[in-house]
Amino acid sequence: MRKIAALFIASLLLVPSAPAFAQEPLRLTLEQAIEAALAHNPRYRVAIAAVQVRADDVRAARGDRSPTLNVSDTYTSSNPVAKLSTPFGPLPFGPNATNLPLLTAQYTFFDSGAGAARASRADAQYAAAAADEREARGGLIASVTQAYVDDLATGAAADAADAAVVDGQRLFNDTRARFAIGTVPRFDLLEARSELADLRVRAIDARGAVTIAHERLATVLGLPATTSIFTSDLLGAPDTVPAVDQLVASAVSRRGELLAAHAALDAAAASVREARAQNGPSVGVSVSEGNVQPSVQPGYTAQFVVALQGVWRLYDGGATAARIAAAQDALAQAQAEYDRQLAQAELDVREAYVQLQTAQERVAATRDLAAAAGEDQRLAEVRYRGQVGTQLELRDAQARSAAARQQYIRAQADLRIADAQLRFVAGINETGGV
Repeated sequence: MRKIAALFIASLLLVPSAPAFAQEPLRLTLEQAIEAALAHNPRYRVAIAAVQVRADDVRAARGDRSPTLNVSDTYTSSNPVAKLSTPFGPLPFGPNATNLPLLTAQYTFFDSGAGAARASRADAQYAAAAADEREARGGLIASVTQAYVDDLATGAAADAADAAVVDGQRLFNDTRARFAIGTVPRFDLLEARSELADLRVRAIDARGAVTIAHERLATVLGLPATTSIFTSDLLGAPDTVPAVDQLVASAVSRRGELLAAHAALDAAAASVREARAQNGPSVGVSVSEGNVQPSVQPGYTAQFVVALQGVWRLYDGGATAARIAAAQDALAQAQAEYDRQLAQAELDVREAYVQLQTAQERVAATRDLAAAAGEDQRLAEVRYRGQVGTQLELRDAQARSAAARQQYIRAQADLRIADAQLRFVAGINETGGV
C-alpha cells in the first residue's frame, strides 16, 4: 500500500490541474523513490516499449509458420468481348464485365528449418530486449539511489555548514565583546569577522547544492525538476553484502548486459540456421476455390484446386553462400562481444567490491576524525573561555571540526553509493537478494 500511495502522489504531480498537490513536499523513502522512477522515468519507459516491440515480433514470426487463408476478387471489363470464330459462327468467351472471386488456403509444412530459425531469432531478440530492460532497471535503481543519497548528503552538509556559521557567529560576538573592553586587539576582531563571512559563503553554497540535488533527484524520478521532494531516509551503513565470488557468479547469471549479450549470441546462431535453410527444399500445399474462365469453353465456372508445390533452389549466384558467411561472421562477433562483456563484468564487480571496502574504511576513519575534531573544538572553547587558549587556536579547532563533519557526511554518502553500484554491476535487484 505504501508503494501504491507513493506512485499515486507522484502521478498527481504530473497533472497540471492539481497545483495544490505540487505545493506540498513529496515525502519519499528510497524504496518509494525507486518505485516512482520505475513508473515515470522516460528512459526506462523506452526500454519497456522495446520489450513490447520484440514481443510483437515474436508473435509475427510464429504467425508466419501458420496456414494462411486469402480471399481475392478480380473485376475485369473488356470491350469488345473476345470471340472465337467457328464454322457455326463466332462464340464469345465471356461477358463484358466479370468478377473472379477466389478463396485460397496455403501451408508450408517443410522449409528446411527456415521458419523455426526465424522464430528462434525473434525469441532471442525478445530475450535481449528483456535483458536490456533489466539492465535499464538496475541502472535506474543505481541512479536513483545515488541521487537520493546525494540529496541526503547535501542536506546534512548544509546543516553542518549552518552549524559552523553559528559557531563562527558566537566566536565573533565573543571577540567583539572582548575587543570592546580592550582585552583583544582589532586584528582578532577582523579575523573573526572574516572567518564568519567565509562560513556564511560556504553555507550559501551548501544550500545551493541542496537545491541542485533536489532538482536532480526529481529529474531522475521522471518528475518536473521543480517538484518539492523530502527524502525521509537517514544516512547509514548499507546491509551486509555477499562475498565477492558470490557477487561475480550473480553478475554472470543475472546481469542484464550479459543476458542481452547471450541473447544476441542466440539470435546470431538462429540467423546462421536460417541462412543455411535457404539451401534446402521447401514443400507446401494450397487449396483454392473460385470462379475461373476455361481456356476454350465460354462462360465462368466454379473450380476447386488442390496443389502440392516443392521448391529447391539449386543456384542463386552465390547469394545464399554469402548470407551464410555473413551470419557466421556475425555469430563470431557476438561470441567475442559476450566474452568481452563476461570479463568486463567480473572486473566491474571486483572493482566495485574494492571501492565498497574502501568506502567502509573511510567511514570508520572519518567517524573517528569527526569525534576527535569535535572533542578538540570543545577543549579549545573551554581554554578560550578560561583565557588560556587563543582565538587562533579556537578558530583552527572549529575549522577542523567543521571539515571533519563534512568528510564524515561525504564518506557515508559514498558508502551508500558504492553499495548501490556494487549491487548494480552484480545484477542484484533492489531488495538486495542474490
